[in-house]
Amino acid sequence: MTIRDVAKRANVGIATVSRVLNGHPSVRPETRARVLAAIEQLDYIPNTAAQNLSSGQTRSIGVFVPHFTRPSSIQRLIGIQEVLNDSDYDLLLFSTNSLEKYYVQLRQVVRQHRVDGVLVISMAVPEEHRLLMERMDIPLVQIEVFSDYASSVGVDNTLGGQLATEYLLAQGHEQIAFLGDVRESPFGFSATNERFIGYRYALSEANLAMSDDYCSFSGISDHHKEEAIRQAHDLLALSPPPTAIFAASDQQAAGVLEAARQRALLVGDQLSVIGFGDLDIAHYLNLTTIRQPLAEVGRTGANVLLQHLRGERSIYQKRFNDLEVIERGTVKPVPCDDSTFF
Repeated sequence: MTIRDVAKRANVGIATVSRVLNGHPSVRPETRARVLAAIEQLDYIPNTAAQNLSSGQTRSIGVFVPHFTRPSSIQRLIGIQEVLNDSDYDLLLFSTNSLEKYYVQLRQVVRQHRVDGVLVISMAVPEEHRLLMERMDIPLVQIEVFSDYASSVGVDNTLGGQLATEYLLAQGHEQIAFLGDVRESPFGFSATNERFIGYRYALSEANLAMSDDYCSFSGISDHHKEEAIRQAHDLLALSPPPTAIFAASDQQAAGVLEAARQRALLVGDQLSVIGFGDLDIAHYLNLTTIRQPLAEVGRTGANVLLQHLRGERSIYQKRFNDLEVIERGTVKPVPCDDSTFF
């Protein structure tokens, strides 16, 4: 069934059917009613792409995300999709594993006006691309990256790092190590560094000197379990070894737990471990961790973008601070005699 069939049934021109589909006010009420009746009788499904060309709208939101199979990315996407399900917009997902691909994708999508709005998760937006979006009147919302030039939402990672470290300090730990991924990520990931700042601040507030030896950063910008195992072995080989390790993600905490198993260490009794995220893996591993509202962050980002699309273009900034320690079985008070570690 085509638009030509509808026009023939309603005894109007194709252009008139197109104007009805696009809500054009110039169509007389009786003509509009006749066209709508023909559409219903023929069970005609309009060609959305064609309508987009004539209306200047795509009714699509572009979401750019690195490593979208990461559990944390999936949770944010779930929140975004929940909001879009109740809107007139579809989600177009653009996943990337390289900066070059991300830059090319973003530029092409914006230049071709394939979306009405853009959400970018965890990656910085180059100024060139941001200015292009402004010229094309395509609003932007960033998730987990904060800037002065665009609306941004995300968790307060610095607070989360502080909470994790203060929790370990409250259990009597003073030899606390930090394990994270690369500090200067090529993608612009900032979470690890922000959580590290919180860790460092908590130690300073407790009048404890931070040891560089107890700070391990990966050479790759991914929460890679195998890399975390290697990092944990390096930390646990120190003399004295840490009594507790704060891993910047639950995936990395899983690597720490595996390293402890390989060294026949009793987690909790001989080594305490806290993660960050409270993802599904944390439940399976009985991991003490910091819960962050990932789906809520995604929902908020999507709602802010919809507000922009409705004409409210004021820059909106929100850092979620409703983080909490989820106590499970991998943190216990510091052992009285830590010389029994190895």
